[in-house]
Formats: sequence, structure tokens, C-alpha cells
Amino acid sequence: GFRGEQFGASMPQTERQSNLTQAYDALMDLAGVVGVQPKALSLNGELGLAFGARGHGGKNPAAAHYERDTTGAVTPNRVVINLTRKNGAGSLAHEWFHAVDNYFARMRGEKGVRPEMVAAFKELMKTINQTGIRERSKTLDKKRIKDYWSTGLEMAARSFESYVIAKLQDQSASNDYLANVVDQSMYQIQAAYPYPSMGEMPQIRAAFDHFFDV
Repeated sequence: GFRGEQFGASMPQTERQSNLTQAYDALMDLAGVVGVQPKALSLNGELGLAFGARGHGGKNPAAAHYERDTTGAVTPNRVVINLTRKNGAGSLAHEWFHAVDNYFARMRGEKGVRPEMVAAFKELMKTINQTGIRERSKTLDKKRIKDYWSTGLEMAARSFESYVIAKLQDQSASNDYLANVVDQSMYQIQAAYPYPSMGEMPQIRAAFDHFFDV
């Protein structure tokens, strides 16, 4: 149900097929976690998916990014998830939640979102902010000119990654193409771990479960 798929010009056909197959499997797993029909993941057919096609390179390029609509239109011209050729695997869940966040923000602007949905999202963000994620993320942001790790958008997307991993673990499953988070025990500076800790996961899971139930 996606609007379209795009590949970088230099990506060979076999690599294109491999990425498409892995993305399909990952999205099917994601649909099971969220509890929706797979076609719903395309957000009414608005969302596009790109593989190594829309990055800008640079010294420290992002593994993936979401290009959000800035016009405020309910049917935008460009909302797309881009996974980079070398490092995009593992970022799909993160970028998809950015797309969901943006989708509801636009729909809310057109008063097309139920009050219950707005309340569930507010409760989700309140829960995330009440954990230690915010303070640990602020520690990381001290090294940056502009806040990134501690913004609501990023904390929500990273929490969603951990949520997806935990839900798959309930089924003795995992999908590294969908979400792949470095374990806290492997993190060099524990005080700056930007994902939910094991102790924080129960309330994070409950908030996401409620959000998707609504």
C-alpha cells in the first residue's frame, strides 16, 4: 500500500530486491506488533519508501531519515522514509514512528483526529518524560549546539524502537532490519544511554499499548 519505492541509481538489482524483501518482512512484523492490517502502515497510501536514494552524505551522515511534509496539507506531496545504503538496516521502526507522529500532527491540524487519540499520545509523551530517558538524552545534547537527543520527536521514536524489540521478544523473535538497539550494558557511558532501560520498559510498553489500542 505504499505510495512508491525508490532506489539509489548506483544500487544493483540484487541489492534492491534484498532490501525490498527485508523491508517487507520487517513491515509484516511491525504490523503484528502494532496490531493493524499491513496496508495501514502506509498511512492511507501517503508514505513512500526509499533505499539509499535521498541521503546527503557528509562526515557523519544519518543512517536513515524521514522527510516530513511542512505544508500542513492532509495529502502531502512528499512524506518518505529513506534508509541509507550502508547503515539504514535497523532504522525502519524509528523512522516509521516519525511518520506516524507527523501524520497525526497534520490530521490534528485539520481536526481529523479523535480527542481520545490526542489524549493517548499526550499520555505516551508524559510517560516517556517521566522516565530517566530525558535526563540521559540531555547529557548527550550537552555536546551539541542544538538539542536533538532530548527532543520529544527523537525520544518517542527511540522508545518505540525498544518497544518493538520487546514485543517481538515476547514471541521469541527479533528483526534487526526493523529495529536494532545497542544494549545498555554495551554502552560506554551509562548516564547517557538514550533508550529506555529495562526498569523503564514496563511503563513505556503500557503507554504504547494504550496508544495503539486507541
